[in-house]
Amino acid sequence: MTQFTKLVDEKFTAAKEKKALFSIDAIQAEKESGGIKFEITCAPALAKKPTNEDKSQEKVNPFLNPNPDLVVKELDEHLILLNKFAVIPNHLLLVTKEQKSQEELLLPNDLYETYKILQEFGSPLLAFYNCGKNSGA
Repeated sequence: MTQFTKLVDEKFTAAKEKKALFSIDAIQAEKESGGIKFEITCAPALAKKPTNEDKSQEKVNPFLNPNPDLVVKELDEHLILLNKFAVIPNHLLLVTKEQKSQEELLLPNDLYETYKILQEFGSPLLAFYNCGKNSGA
């Protein structure tokens, strides 16, 4: 276990105990097709996640002033956060400190910081980028 992995694990456990994050029940299945193994995760509970129906309220960006219990690490231009609605344990988010549209392209430093997290974690991870107006859960 790397120092970073240990930090993430400790932060996740503490945030869960403080009810700063919620573990979402999920069903996982492993499949193989054409010699490639897949892990499929289905989280039916996300269909019941509350939605912001009041369009008169201005949408708040939860990443600009995140709950301190969800902050794993602060970088120069980014924050590494725990996902408040964790489908898997230690579910991380890399977010910019400045508000940016999800329709903007990633910058080289975004990719670099993502790469560093993948290397630092010490076990296989998947990174993906939510982009476009309909992205996210």
